[in-house]
Amino acid sequence: MDIMEMVKQVVASLTKDKNLLTSFVGDPAKIVKSILGGDLTDDIIGKVISGVKDQMGDLLNIDVAGAAKAVTGAAEDAAKTAADAADNAADAAKKEAGGILGMLKKLF
Repeated sequence: MDIMEMVKQVVASLTKDKNLLTSFVGDPAKIVKSILGGDLTDDIIGKVISGVKDQMGDLLNIDVAGAAKAVTGAAEDAAKTAADAADNAADAAKKEAGGILGMLKKLF
């Protein structure tokens, strides 16, 4: 099988399975080997990866920075929400403690 046939086979597999596509972005050599099987040299794997990237272009140029920013933003939002909840709980505890302390002062 020539390089172009290999590229077509990998592209077909990646376009059918988004999980495989995500895995390809993370470890393209491993995914090429799993799709094509057999004993492939590093040179052939490199050419196939390059061909796949050329053919899939924008689909593989996932905005990793944008995705990371979105995840970071979501994590920051969750942390802020948790911090706000902790502050509210602390305020409620202080208020309750102050109320109890006030009642004790009145009693004694």
